[in-house]
Amino acid sequence: MIDFSVKNGSKRTGGLVMEILVDGSSSELAGSSIFIEEEAFGFLEGVLAKSWPSYTKYGHWGRTTVPMDVWLGIVDEWDALSVKLMKMESHDENVGLSFLFDETKIDFEENFICYRSGIAKMIREIKVWSEEVACSFDCVTVVGI
Repeated sequence: MIDFSVKNGSKRTGGLVMEILVDGSSSELAGSSIFIEEEAFGFLEGVLAKSWPSYTKYGHWGRTTVPMDVWLGIVDEWDALSVKLMKMESHDENVGLSFLFDETKIDFEENFICYRSGIAKMIREIKVWSEEVACSFDCVTVVGI
């Protein structure tokens, strides 16, 4: 099962995670960072790459800085995706999710109800964090695995 929880620096655990941090903060200043399991974040990467094309090529493995206004637009798209996702009655409907691995898509299909709720909760938590930092910072950096 995929862990969809969004963790802050003090709750971070090991494993392959994506870090989202704000303007100039680093892992040493992890209080302003959030961490999301790689596979969980993979569901959202298609929207990110579409909205910020520089993420497309190496974003999953590198560092991608996104201006805050663009980031908030991406978060709004994720929020709309979450609404569509929660209205889905079957995993067959394509609402814009990405699948990092073929196995992830199979897991999603087999655990549709649980994953649907987990993705929606993850999006809500990213949105809350983004709204909290939006007034204080000019950009967000996604640090890949």
